[in-house]
Amino acid sequence: MHRVFLGICVGGALFLTNMLVRADELNPPKFDIPLQCEVPAQCVVQNYMDVRPGPGVRDFNCGTLSYERHKGTDFRVLSLSLIHI
Repeated sequence: MHRVFLGICVGGALFLTNMLVRADELNPPKFDIPLQCEVPAQCVVQNYMDVRPGPGVRDFNCGTLSYERHKGTDFRVLSLSLIHI
């Protein structure tokens, strides 16, 4: 019984080590804002995604910085001089 338990532990450790090595090989996505401005000095988040299903509004922080069925994140530029057309 002791050998079976030891075998399971060693096998599990090898499996987890293999998974950690593979996770390091992956290039995780970089999450960043799609704007060239400094938050909050030059732009701010206007509205977040509505995470509450059904009626009512909730943002990711259980606040109300969203609107009904909103599926994105809205940014507000604080100065028109930052807009380059």
